[in-house]
Amino acid sequence: MEARREFIRLFPADERCPTMQWQIGYKLAYQLERVEEGVKELRRLIGAYPDSDQCVTAQYYIANAYTYSGTHYSREKYLAENQRLIDNYPWYDSVPGAQLNLALNYYYQFEPGDLERGRTELLKVVDKYPWSWSCASAEYYLDMLDAGMQVEENKLP
Repeated sequence: MEARREFIRLFPADERCPTMQWQIGYKLAYQLERVEEGVKELRRLIGAYPDSDQCVTAQYYIANAYTYSGTHYSREKYLAENQRLIDNYPWYDSVPGAQLNLALNYYYQFEPGDLERGRTELLKVVDKYPWSWSCASAEYYLDMLDAGMQVEENKLP
């Protein structure tokens, strides 16, 4: 990592720098589990090289650093970072999945308004991405909501 940092410092305009910056952030967040440090490095990539193709990959990994299936789950950060991915990179092929992630985060929570917000987000997936695999999943969860099964499947034994 230090060699990559030094290379970036010495040759900031080199075309390899965005990839090296991504590697630093990924290693910190995902391999060393220093999530906040890694996210900071991935954000540095987005700020320093906004025209790089690596930016969308960096944003994807920032969002997933806070996923509910991970060890550093943060609902607020997960929602915000997935929304940032959707807003800033609408052409990215993982955007339908990010939209579904937002929906499922609400679907599986129990804060006031979550079920309706989950329904709204699921409908966005169906409306905006009817061609995607995420659409089929969203339709399934909408059916579960319509059948009243969401509450039942989330009850503790």
